[in-house]
Amino acid sequence: MRQSGLHDGVMTPIFAKPGFYAYFSTACDKVRADLGPVDLRIIKIIFEEFYFHWRDLKRAEREILSKREREVRVAMVGEKSNAEIAATLGISEHTVDAYVRRCLSQLDVSSQSQAVLQFFGGGAYRMRVRDKH
Repeated sequence: MRQSGLHDGVMTPIFAKPGFYAYFSTACDKVRADLGPVDLRIIKIIFEEFYFHWRDLKRAEREILSKREREVRVAMVGEKSNAEIAATLGISEHTVDAYVRRCLSQLDVSSQSQAVLQFFGGGAYRMRVRDKH
């Protein structure tokens, strides 16, 4: 970290799947006297908790949303308009609108904002599980 010109920070390895690690990290380019070892440990714990909530949400989401619906939701999180989503995915705006409506229905939310909050909140809104029958 110091070789990169960074002084204080936390890097948390996350075991994503066999043979693959991802990392959450935060670093400062100056010494932060207000961040002691306890503060950095708290940040590390928050990263770990975020990962576990995110992982659980992803598992639940895979059962609920199709691959294309997940792509549209990620684009919504990126604050893209329906026209931008359509251009990115190579589909019509009308089709994007249909995916957005299905997404909202299946996630049991009433707006794109709620879908985005659910994405970031690790399931802050209750998610329905699709019937397997």
